[in-house]
Amino acid sequence: MDYDLNKIIEKASSVKLPGGVFGKTCTVLIVVSLAMFGIAWTARNVWISSAALIMIFILVFIMLWRLINFANKNPQAAILEGSEFLLHEHMQLAAKGIPHLPKIPTLYMEDKPIQIEPEQLQSLNTPDENAGEREVVNG
Repeated sequence: MDYDLNKIIEKASSVKLPGGVFGKTCTVLIVVSLAMFGIAWTARNVWISSAALIMIFILVFIMLWRLINFANKNPQAAILEGSEFLLHEHMQLAAKGIPHLPKIPTLYMEDKPIQIEPEQLQSLNTPDENAGEREVVNG
C-alpha cells in the first residue's frame, strides 16, 4: 500500500473542531494517539505495538467518556471559547432582564505586616530552655 502523506495531511488539516474544552481535548487526544502510533510503528516489536494500542484505547475511552459527561452537564462551556462563553452568558442574562453582567470586586485590601522589634526577633530565633526536657503524656 502506497500512502501519500501530503494528501493525508491536507485532509486532516481541513477537519475543524469546535472551540472550548471539547475541541482542545479532542486535539490533544489526536496528537497523543498519533504519537503512540508512531512509537508502535517504529518499534517493530509486537509487545510494544500491542501495549501502545491498548494505551491508546484506554486513554481515548476514558477521556471521551469524561468529555461526554462534562458536555452533558455543561454544554455551553464544552463547545464555546472564553469570550464566546461570556457573550453567551451576557445574552442569557439580558434575556432575563439583567442588562449587565454582575461585577466581581477586584480590589482586595491586605493589612500591613506586623513590625517586630530586633530584640523580639532575636528572642524568636532562640529555642526555649526546657524544650528538650518536656515530658509527653500519652492519653
